[in-house]
Amino acid sequence: MSASNYRTIVVPAAVGASPGVISENVNGKVFATISSTDKFFVRADNRASIEQNSGRYFGNPDGPEFGRLIFSNFTAAPNTITYYAGNEMYKPDTAISTISATVVTSGKNAPTLALGSTGALASLASVNFVGTNGVALRKSFSVFNTHAADVLRVLGANGIWMHEVAPKTGYVVEAGSLISLYVPGANAITYTVCEVFYT
Repeated sequence: MSASNYRTIVVPAAVGASPGVISENVNGKVFATISSTDKFFVRADNRASIEQNSGRYFGNPDGPEFGRLIFSNFTAAPNTITYYAGNEMYKPDTAISTISATVVTSGKNAPTLALGSTGALASLASVNFVGTNGVALRKSFSVFNTHAADVLRVLGANGIWMHEVAPKTGYVVEAGSLISLYVPGANAITYTVCEVFYT
């Protein structure tokens, strides 16, 4: 916000039942109290008076514009008020705290190692891939079914069918848990696997 949108005024103390009053000719759609000594009331043009204190605001950039603000102080002491009036929403300046960097050692951007293998499975046979390489967890698992006619099934850690790999196609999944390959058909199948592990 431009500094020209900020003003500081001192509204006189109330005298008996009569409030101290100051009128300001200022255009805007949003009013915000940046700071004040005590609570006070403000009225935009001929609208209703609104009680204010530090941090409160009214209006919005899509609302009607005002051209005059009337400040009323009902307290026994003068009230020093710093306010914002303008056509944009008021957002107080916020200090940025200390920023520190963290080196990623796991997750999406961590260093990885890819290991490939090939194998053959007889009809109704299966093979397990445990999801670790020593202590390193697996990031992703991919398999390519090299058979020309039969499918290869990929099973999850609970033995549930995850995917059926069609002949001469592949399948990739991000999974660190146990994965099994299973041949449901009558023919033996050869496959190629690539496992990517975090290092």
